[in-house]
Amino acid sequence: MLFLFVLIETRAVFGILGGHGISIRKAPYQANYGDICGAVLVHQKWALTSAHCGTDATFIRVGSKYRLRGPKIIIKKHLIHPKYKEEHTFDYDIQLLLFRSLHFSEFVRSIEISNESFGSKVYVSGWGYGFEKGDYNDILQQVELPIIPIRECQKVNNLWYNHTLTSRMFCAGGEGVDACQGDSGGGAVSSGRLVGLSSFGFGCGRRIPGVYTNVTETRVRKWIKEHTGV
Repeated sequence: MLFLFVLIETRAVFGILGGHGISIRKAPYQANYGDICGAVLVHQKWALTSAHCGTDATFIRVGSKYRLRGPKIIIKKHLIHPKYKEEHTFDYDIQLLLFRSLHFSEFVRSIEISNESFGSKVYVSGWGYGFEKGDYNDILQQVELPIIPIRECQKVNNLWYNHTLTSRMFCAGGEGVDACQGDSGGGAVSSGRLVGLSSFGFGCGRRIPGVYTNVTETRVRKWIKEHTGV
């Protein structure tokens, strides 16, 4: 997720606050994108990550709770949403990654994408910073975050909030519980299904919610299905 330590600094280079270490069995869909961002397996050949994480990374890592121990899977193609940045710097902040077919197991498995509205909380995982201006976690972390009503989130007095958030976004987290730098592209999960991707925020664990790309939004969901079939 993108966090603004300086106004234009992104979460792409974002972390988990207030969470705990977990086994990869608890989130076998979790992948590491180029050792800089998170990613989410949604098919044997496809993963999702944030568009702002860029297209320079050539691999993902899968199947390990350790950030740098999973085997490297070479990416064959990057597909950034064609409407990325349409109405906001982080509008449609999503890209698809294509790679060879993976062998699924208890350590490597895709997650279903939700087609419906979701509840009052999400679970977010990643290897990002454990505190502002910190460093990556070696072991995968997960935290439960409350959903913050979008009308409340729009009122945050910051350039990238302040009544500029779009329907492709939702907000979660707050003081002491949040994603942070290095977590961008990681999944937000509700009732066992994927509902969002870590996108951006202001600092880590402040009284300002993080913002997530809403993968259940009709146009986002349609784009994913057109390319992946899921």
